[in-house]
Amino acid sequence: EGGSGDSTDGHVTDTDNDGTGGSGNGGGDSGGEGDGPAEGGDGDGDGNSDDDGDGLSDTDEMAQGTDPNNPDTDGDGLNDAGEIALGLDPNDWDTDNDMLIDGVEGGSGDSTDGHVTDTDNDGL
Repeated sequence: EGGSGDSTDGHVTDTDNDGTGGSGNGGGDSGGEGDGPAEGGDGDGDGNSDDDGDGLSDTDEMAQGTDPNNPDTDGDGLNDAGEIALGLDPNDWDTDNDMLIDGVEGGSGDSTDGHVTDTDNDGL
């Protein structure tokens, strides 16, 4: 443990720079590639089952085609799990193709709705 920053350095938490607290097989994790076995929703084997913290496991993100390292794959202001819960497409910033991003369409009261192209029925 000479403090050189290599994989034996006792002063570095993430010694192999993979985003995990150890050698790719567990520990505190905020993302990164892993070399451990993929288990229980951990689609990339890095020891964390939800790398981006959006509420979807890495395995679910792979099945949905979303980015397991980005909580808002389509960049519309709603996290991936939230879009799925609302019945919106987490891979499409404008699920109903009305040129309003899903993140501003609440779908209640006088708001617009991410499921309906012409919410106010004005033909536009």
